[in-house]
Amino acid sequence: MTAIIFLIVWGAAIFCAHQLGVRRNRKYGWVWGFLLGWIGVIVVACLRDAKDKEMEQLERQLRIQELQKRLEQ
Repeated sequence: MTAIIFLIVWGAAIFCAHQLGVRRNRKYGWVWGFLLGWIGVIVVACLRDAKDKEMEQLERQLRIQELQKRLEQ
């Protein structure tokens, strides 16, 4: 009986981590829940949106290009 309850709680953590990962555009949110249980759910909840990270990288690249153009002038 204890094993069944453990599996249900663990499965719920995997499901919650997966759902949070989907909302944050993360492909492997469920892995955090699988490996760390409810601590993994907290980790996924604290991760930034994957699109935010991509936007920051693109903005950085644009700034570098602008600086290179200014240096060439």
